[in-house]
Amino acid sequence: MGGIHLLTRFLHQHYDITSIKPAGFTGFTDELRNKILEQHKLKVHTTTLEKFITGAKFDFIFSMNVLEHTDDIKEHIASCMNLLKDEYSLICIQCPNYTFPFEPHFYKFFIPFFSNFTFATLRRKKLIKELGKDRYENILNNLNFDCTYFKIKKLNFAIKFIHPLKNIFDRVDQDSVFRERLLKNLLVRLCYKIIIFLRIKKIITYFFPIFLTPYLIMEIKKNK
Repeated sequence: MGGIHLLTRFLHQHYDITSIKPAGFTGFTDELRNKILEQHKLKVHTTTLEKFITGAKFDFIFSMNVLEHTDDIKEHIASCMNLLKDEYSLICIQCPNYTFPFEPHFYKFFIPFFSNFTFATLRRKKLIKELGKDRYENILNNLNFDCTYFKIKKLNFAIKFIHPLKNIFDRVDQDSVFRERLLKNLLVRLCYKIIIFLRIKKIITYFFPIFLTPYLIMEIKKNK
């Protein structure tokens, strides 16, 4: 799932890469994406993975922040699995976990189990004021709040969940842009300060339940 294709460009130097991106971005980001595509001969398909038609099979399929934008999560994962070469091939997916009541596109918390009601009704006016009506509607209309740990776990796939908290803490420490974006939410910032003050990062990393983490990292192989 290509994004602006920086990773595609890097990996293309050593691997045979096929990149899929359903649509473009806006403004500067879209301009950057187009420049990258113009300068490098990349296999980029402007379609959804569910509609991607190819006879090729793949060793590795990777997506980040894609699953929450799909119409049908089960269909999307099944489509990925159909593209795997063999039992040694792997799908790696990273996405928000809406079991945890925080939406990373709006950077707002929502009432647990009432995500759509929170953003479509309670926070509607404020979000439109902050983002503009077009951007607000574009984000909301393209979110699938079924992207949760429990609903994904119930699917009949061989999914291995990787605990994401160490990755989150490492990025906060090492990536200033990620740190600023993540900690701009007051509640998140307060929770992080408490964790640092109590020196319990390692404890939380090992014992905090995956179903309550803000996003999911999944490895999936073909069903036997």
